[in-house]
Amino acid sequence: MNDENSTVDTPLDPYEAAAYKLQLAREELQRQEDELIFKKQQADEAERQAKLDNYQGLREDAAGFRATAAKETDETSKKMYIQWALDADRQAVQLGRELGLAIDEPTEPTEAEKSTLEKVHGLLKHRLGAIVQISLLVVAIIWASSNFTSVGDEINTLNKALPVEQQMNAYDITSNQKFFFEKYVEFWDLPVGLFKLLILVPFVGLYLLPFIRSRKDFFTEFFEDLTPFQRCLITFGFVALFILHSALSHGVKP
Repeated sequence: MNDENSTVDTPLDPYEAAAYKLQLAREELQRQEDELIFKKQQADEAERQAKLDNYQGLREDAAGFRATAAKETDETSKKMYIQWALDADRQAVQLGRELGLAIDEPTEPTEAEKSTLEKVHGLLKHRLGAIVQISLLVVAIIWASSNFTSVGDEINTLNKALPVEQQMNAYDITSNQKFFFEKYVEFWDLPVGLFKLLILVPFVGLYLLPFIRSRKDFFTEFFEDLTPFQRCLITFGFVALFILHSALSHGVKP
């Protein structure tokens, strides 16, 4: 056996072996740390990109809401789209600040938008007033109806103690029937009158029909072609005619 050509594995010193294992452990920990940092960077970039996409989407939504509001003719719907646009602007500004973007202050409503918001606020007040008016009208009707019945009962009670020649005539259920007969005739007169128009002057009847929408009909021209003063005159005329029609209906005999 040639000693010069043979190699002998010399066992490592225990301290050197322990140091070697520690080195391997440090390298593994460093690898894991680098991997963790890389994954965190990827997650941060993905989150930032998602916020950027959300930011752009909010800006586009705000622009879309304003474009829709500009086309709306209904004031309540216009106000709703303007408010959505302002909310989208505020959310976009908040996201932009989180991302460190050079963002201006939240977009304030333009003068036209402020006018719409104030107009709708006034419209809501008018609607609340209308609800109060209708409620008071219902209360008045209930009060009158209850008094109609109670006073009639009181008259009938008093009549029992009075001689025939002194007894009072109280309204009874036949009076209610006459009232409903009047309303029956009154409301039936409306479609009957329109039907007469369709027979005698069909072009006038078609012009007034509420379910026909064309460029040449009363409802389109009322809102698009007439001035506010003309609309007030026509409205006053219609209200006066309906009141007269209701008053004349009391002359109906069953």
